[in-house]
This record gives sequence, C-alpha cells and structure tokens, in this order.
Amino acid sequence: MFNSKSTRRRKHFLINTNQQRKYRPKKNRNRILNILAKILFFKKIFKIFRASFILSFVTFLMAGFIIFAVFSPYFEIKKININRDTPNLNIESVQEILKPFYGKNLIFLNKEELTQTLLGEFLEFRSIDITEKWPDAITISIKLSPPVFTLFNIDSANFAVVSTDGIILSTTADDSLPVLKIKNIKKPFIPGEKIMEKDWLDKIEKIKGLLLGQTKITTKEIVFLPTAQEVHFITSSGIALWFDLRIDIEQQIRKLELGANKIGLYSKQLEHIDLRIPGQLFWK
Repeated sequence: MFNSKSTRRRKHFLINTNQQRKYRPKKNRNRILNILAKILFFKKIFKIFRASFILSFVTFLMAGFIIFAVFSPYFEIKKININRDTPNLNIESVQEILKPFYGKNLIFLNKEELTQTLLGEFLEFRSIDITEKWPDAITISIKLSPPVFTLFNIDSANFAVVSTDGIILSTTADDSLPVLKIKNIKKPFIPGEKIMEKDWLDKIEKIKGLLLGQTKITTKEIVFLPTAQEVHFITSSGIALWFDLRIDIEQQIRKLELGANKIGLYSKQLEHIDLRIPGQLFWK
C-alpha cells in the first residue's frame, strides 16, 4: 500500500515538473519574439519614412535647381574667349558672328549649332573645340588651315597669305613663306575667301618636289594662271617650265627627263619648255 502511493506521487510529481519545464521556456521565448517583432516593425516603418523623406527632399532640391537654372540669369553666357593658333585669325570678325550666342543659357548650349555657324562663316577654319567655363563663359579654340604661300598678284601688286585649302588668311605678306605669283586675277584679295582649289596647291607643291628630286632642278619663281589651270616654274637658270594642272603631273615630269639631253636642258640657254601637250615636247 505504502509503495503503491509512493509510486503514484512520484509519477505525479514528475509529470508536473516536466510540464513546468516545457511550458515556461516557450512562454518566455514567445514574449521575447513578440517584443523583437514589434521593434523590427517599428524599425521598418522608420526606414520607409526616412527613405521617403530623403527622396522627397532630393526631388525638391532638383526641382528647385532646375527652376533656378532655367529662369535665373546666373548661367547666361556673358563672356566668350577665343584661342587661336595663328595671328592670321581676325578675332573681331569671329566675335561679331558670335553675338547671337551671348545671353543664351550655358546649360542648354548647343555646341553643334555654334560649331556649324562658325564653319559656315569661316572657310579657313579646320577644327573648333568648345569648353564651358562655368557659370557664364565659354572658350573656343580654333585651328586654321595652315598657310602655304604668300600670294603676289602681278596685275594689282597686292600680297596675301593663302592656306593649304586655298583660303585667303590675310592680306599681308609673310616673309617666311615661299612666294606664288598669280596672274589674270582682277578682284582684290579678301580674307576668308576661297581663291583657288586645294588640289591646285597640292599639285604645285608636288611639281616643286619632283623637279628637285628627279631632275635636280631648283626653282626661283612660280607663276600661276588660275583661269587656264597652268603653272610656270622658273628655274635658277631662267628657264620657264610650263605645266598643266589638269594633266598627270608625273607624266609631264617624265617627259622632261626623257627629253632633257635632246633639247639641251642642262647645256643650252632655253627660254621655255612646254610640257602641257600630251605625247609632245615643245621648247624655245
């Protein structure tokens, strides 16, 4: 009897003890998890609120800046600086063309439009680079077609500097350049005007080089007749070599080489040699 009661008590005690051990930790854990969930919920709400506030603030700043940039004169162009690589560029004439761009908003400046405006007005321009100088200025760097000859108009006795593109750069002589005499040009030299084709100048330079390289003939004077597209090279011995720029240059030089001994190019005092007729060589 005593043993039976004692056994039941021990079982009952163990059951109650086990229930208490299992229940209390779960209850405490649930409380802790509930507290953490509340904290995380409020933290998430705070993050959303903070992100929304930052986004609204940034949007407000951007909208304010755009309104300020568009309607404020702060970014209007007030100064245009011109950089040039040669004194042949007339700064005053460039500034005159750029007048419509003063007062335009620098933020919305159309560089392509400005570049095409200058290239359309000044044929001698080779390249244009535009740099913003915030908040209200720009710098334009201009490179011109390089000078190749000092022109001398035989009919009017006027000088000019011509570029490799055939554009008049200035109406003054440049002593550092070779002289190209020009005939049958009645109109005056005008800066920025195209006086001859680039191809003509390239061929004149080519003839000069071939004469020196292949025939050892040095040139003391060059006379160009643009209407006939004809050029006369006066040698150091006074012989006038007549070339036609419309005919292959190498063929004319070759013809001179082949006939040099026959006509006495290096031994006789010749007045001129006409190389313009294909397949023929005339001399006086």
